[in-house]
Amino acid sequence: MRTVLRFFVAIVLVHCTEEIEENCTDFQGKIIEHGNLYVPGPSVCSMCVCYHSEPKWCSDIYCDPPYFCRKFRVKERCCEFECLDPPGDIAAKMLQEHRSKYRNSADLEHCKNHLLKIGIILFSLIYFHIL
Repeated sequence: MRTVLRFFVAIVLVHCTEEIEENCTDFQGKIIEHGNLYVPGPSVCSMCVCYHSEPKWCSDIYCDPPYFCRKFRVKERCCEFECLDPPGDIAAKMLQEHRSKYRNSADLEHCKNHLLKIGIILFSLIYFHIL
């Protein structure tokens, strides 16, 4: 009888511990499995590990605001800004010139490669908790 009771308790404990490793939900409503990195929100510039349905070991991601904008708003994704300066503003004109220069330049691919490398480095630093 005791063996049956111990077996039953062991099965219940295993079942309960499986339920403890619940998933998390990110700021967009996506389900994130236990142990994976995700952005819990409301801040889109914070990355955490999903640990038993709770955000743990979070790291903030810092981005410089847009250089040419006096007024700006952070958009839905981290480091994505919207310039709120009026169209006739000098800063807005400088921003447009800067963007058109890079769109017409062959250096755009070079710039994208650097951004990709920076992103990979940041992800690695956050993932391995070096930051």
